[in-house]
Amino acid sequence: MIYNYCFYILLSSLFFCGCNAKQANAKELHSEVTPDKELEFIDVASTFLGRPYVASTLEGNNPERLVINTEEVDCTTFVEYTTAALLSNQMPDSINDGFRDMLRNIRYRDGKIDGYASRLHYFSEWIDNNQKRGYITEITDSFNNEQLPSKAGYMSKYPDKYPELKKNPSLVPIIKESENYINSLDMRYIPKDKLAGQTGLIREGDIIAITTDIPGLEISHVGFAVIKDGEVYLMHASTGKKMVIIDPKPLTEYLNSNPKQTGIRVVRINR
Repeated sequence: MIYNYCFYILLSSLFFCGCNAKQANAKELHSEVTPDKELEFIDVASTFLGRPYVASTLEGNNPERLVINTEEVDCTTFVEYTTAALLSNQMPDSINDGFRDMLRNIRYRDGKIDGYASRLHYFSEWIDNNQKRGYITEITDSFNNEQLPSKAGYMSKYPDKYPELKKNPSLVPIIKESENYINSLDMRYIPKDKLAGQTGLIREGDIIAITTDIPGLEISHVGFAVIKDGEVYLMHASTGKKMVIIDPKPLTEYLNSNPKQTGIRVVRINR
C-alpha cells in the first residue's frame, strides 16, 4: 500500500488471494473492560475473520482525525486494529481510551495527528517509526536476506489517485519528503525464493509485510502469520475474497502464486 496499499493494488488488478472464512459475530469485537490477563494474538485477530474488506475507510476526513471502523477493514487497518489491541491489552472499541490512544500512536508519525501527511501512509515508514518508539521489532535481519531494491514514490507521482492530494497539491512535497526519507533507509527483505527452510523463524502473530516490484511501492500487502500443523499461513484482509481470511495456501505457496510479490519483511509486536 501506499495508504491504503491494498486499495491501490485492487485498483490495478494486480493482487488477488482468498479462501472461505466464517463471519464473526460483531459483538465479539467489543469489550468495555481491560482483560484480567494478557490478550492472545489469535483471540483478537480471529474476531475479524469474515469481516468485509473495504478500502479507504480512513479517507475523506477534513481535518484529519482518528478513525476507528472495526466492522470494515483493509489489509493495513486490520493489522493496526489488532496490533493496537495487543499493545493496549484491550479489545478494539471506539469508547476505549487505552485502545484509541495506542491506535493513534501507531498510525501517526510519532503518535501526533497533524493533518493528512502525518499519517504513516507507507508501511515501511510505519515499521521504522513504530520500531523507534519501541512498539515493534523488525526481525528480517534474523533471516537470509537481501537489500530491498524497491523504492517509495507512488503517492507523489500519482497524486490524482488520492483525493486529499488532488484537493491540496501543497501536500505533495511533504509526502515526497517522507518518500525520500523511506528511500534513505537500509531496508532488507527475504526474497520469496529464499524463504523455504526459514519459515521456522516466524512466530504466530508476527506481522508479514509483503514486498513488491510495482514501481513506486516497496510493500504492497500486510497480514499476520498463523501456524497450522507446523506451516506458516497468512491471515489478512483479502482483496480477492473481500474479507478477512486465513489463506488456504502456506505462505511460501501464496507468495509464489503472486508474480508481483517479491518476498517479505517480518515484524514482531513487542509485548
